[in-house]
This record gives sequence, structure tokens and C-alpha cells, in this order.
Amino acid sequence: EMGPTFVKLGQVLATRVDLLEPEWTAEFGKLQDSAPPAPWAAVYQQLSEDLGAPPEEIFAAFDPEPLAAASIAQVHRARLDDGGEVVVKVRRPGIRPILEADLRWLARLAELAETESAEWRVLHPREMVRQFAQS
Repeated sequence: EMGPTFVKLGQVLATRVDLLEPEWTAEFGKLQDSAPPAPWAAVYQQLSEDLGAPPEEIFAAFDPEPLAAASIAQVHRARLDDGGEVVVKVRRPGIRPILEADLRWLARLAELAETESAEWRVLHPREMVRQFAQS
């Protein structure tokens, strides 16, 4: 319910068995396959903006049905003019400002955790958020 940035954070935390109890990583693991695809019309517009032209001008074929959808992007099959089959990863439309706002919020929380809690300080939450934002 908190949005794609937090889904992605939960997915990362699902892999951190060194930090969290098994019941927590199991719960976060449930976030791995829960993103519905974005509507094709919005994906088409995003793709056209990113490529500088509509997909039908760039690819010999482009499947509007995604192979998979995730919290930040989804992937589609396409065929190049030379016949080569490719997979195209497309950012979710409008995702950038959402991610940027969420990352600012996470950075502030990490700063508070690091300055206010000795327990959290040893985990270096600001560095964790920095690495998460970079990825």
C-alpha cells in the first residue's frame, strides 16, 4: 500500500537473513510477485518518450502484453529489424518522482535512526539507503 519504492525495499530486505528474523524475511518475500502490469497506453507513451519514437518505429514487432511486471518496471518481448529477439525493460510511467520522494523520506528516516539509536547506528542506515537509492 505504501508504493513501489517500499515494495522494492521489502524485496531487498527479504534477502537480508543476516539482519532479520526468518519470519520477517518470509513476509517480505511475499512482495516478490505482487505487482500488476501498468496499462499499455501509459507504457506506450513512456516507451515512446524514452526511445524518442513510438516502439513500432524502433522495433519490427513489440508485444504489448508484458512478460513480467515488477514494482518499478516491466518487461516486454520485442523483435529487432534483423530478426533478433529481445526483451525490453520499461520503467513504470510516472515512477521517477515517486521514487525520488520516497527516497528522500527514507533518507530522513535513516538519518533519524542513526542519530537517535545506538542499535540502528551500527547498521549504518544512511549508507544502506544510499546503496538502495543507487541500485
